[in-house]
Amino acid sequence: MKFRIVEYTHCVNDLGRENGRARIEYVIEKKTYWFGWKEIFNTEIKPKRISHETYQDAEAYLYSNYMGHGMCKKIGNEYEYTEYTYFV
Repeated sequence: MKFRIVEYTHCVNDLGRENGRARIEYVIEKKTYWFGWKEIFNTEIKPKRISHETYQDAEAYLYSNYMGHGMCKKIGNEYEYTEYTYFV
């Protein structure tokens, strides 16, 4: 499975201002087979965006919720996860 963390910046023109409305959020996307990258949502009844305020928070959420006992290869902002397989 492949994942990536994407940064979205809202109200870019207010970034340098003290009381601006600029906001930066980080979201996790998963690579799909046919349609490229798709954002991961929390879906119970209605889809809700899972966003984080820092890159480290998004990375910790990715590791704890989507990766288990396996190997993760990180290249830039992309994470390739391979589960370990055991033969009994």
